[in-house]
Amino acid sequence: MALCLGYTYTDTKVYNNGSIIQYPLIPMRRLNSTLVYQAEGKWKFYSELYYFSKQILSDGSEARDNWLAGLVIEKRWKKFSSYLNFENFGNARQTKLASICTDTLTDRILKKYICFIRWFYTHWGD
Repeated sequence: MALCLGYTYTDTKVYNNGSIIQYPLIPMRRLNSTLVYQAEGKWKFYSELYYFSKQILSDGSEARDNWLAGLVIEKRWKKFSSYLNFENFGNARQTKLASICTDTLTDRILKKYICFIRWFYTHWGD
């Protein structure tokens, strides 16, 4: 069993016409954690947990921080491996945090954001 931890601090700025603002859509702080368990050398199980700090959106407003949890199952053979990845167990999505649309139905404007808009994701590969 192994625990992998990571922390990222990103201080990005935009210089525009003499003003300095934080670069939009990039969280300043991010925490990554993965717990890995390997069974019999052929199966691996990963439990993932990620934290994203508040973000400045493209319209200048601020999005809340959020957590994202997932699980990965990997089967290994001699020459290749396959995996199945389940993400967003905690239902972290932008539509729960704030509206992604502004204005009316006839004059719709979508905000730019970095966060899931659906509840649950699954993907696989080899």
